[in-house]
Amino acid sequence: LHIDVVNAAGYLTALVVNNTPGNASTEVGIDFECGSQEVGRITGFHEASDYGGLKFYTATSASSLSEKMVIKSNGNVGIGHTALATALQLYGDDGDTSIRFQKAGWTQYGNIHYTGGSESIRMQSVSSTTSNSNGFITFETAQNGATPVERVRIDSIGNVGIGAASF
Repeated sequence: LHIDVVNAAGYLTALVVNNTPGNASTEVGIDFECGSQEVGRITGFHEASDYGGLKFYTATSASSLSEKMVIKSNGNVGIGHTALATALQLYGDDGDTSIRFQKAGWTQYGNIHYTGGSESIRMQSVSSTTSNSNGFITFETAQNGATPVERVRIDSIGNVGIGAASF
């Protein structure tokens, strides 16, 4: 399938995949295959009061796909989980869920890390070189739409400052 659309003025529908009648609890999608092996799927779905979400599936074995990410019609995103309670929900079934922030080309990164079982949450500022020792973590708060102000700082050697600009 090759779709070539030229439209210089806004949105143009180039392809529609439809599941008629499209009742509740229905999905319609696009499957991706390599040879005869299903490797992925993207579906649009209609479930009860969720009228327009997307689901993303990947192959977990040679014979099955499993849902890995969902975007609900209200904009909530779930990775590894579909029963969403917040705008972004990450779920790792290996007991370890992290969000990593890293600038392209840098070895340093920031990490928010949750480990189930021991119920620990870590916020990390990590450097992979010994010459870069000025990593730190700050906690900031703001009231009534004001610019956030640093309230707590933990520096690279473990000093903790609360309400102080320097220590």
